[in-house]
Amino acid sequence: MDNEVNATTPAALVCHALIAAGVEVVQLWWEYVRLGGQATAIEVEAHLRHNLWLPSDQQDLLAQAAHGLLSPGTTSQSGRRLRA
Repeated sequence: MDNEVNATTPAALVCHALIAAGVEVVQLWWEYVRLGGQATAIEVEAHLRHNLWLPSDQQDLLAQAAHGLLSPGTTSQSGRRLRA
């Protein structure tokens, strides 16, 4: 897959949005696990970098977690307000 295609995959879009918002992968992972996600933090990071495929149900949970963290006014697990 070339870089142009990779840049528009759901995982790439999530990754770019998180970076732009200053959200770390571990924050995404905690929210993902809270929603019922089963992948490890390393697996989530590998998925975001296109090095590991996650089943579609896990991808959906990851997208929900990212959406929750990127929504304006969202508070992280540590109680710190995240930038959106």
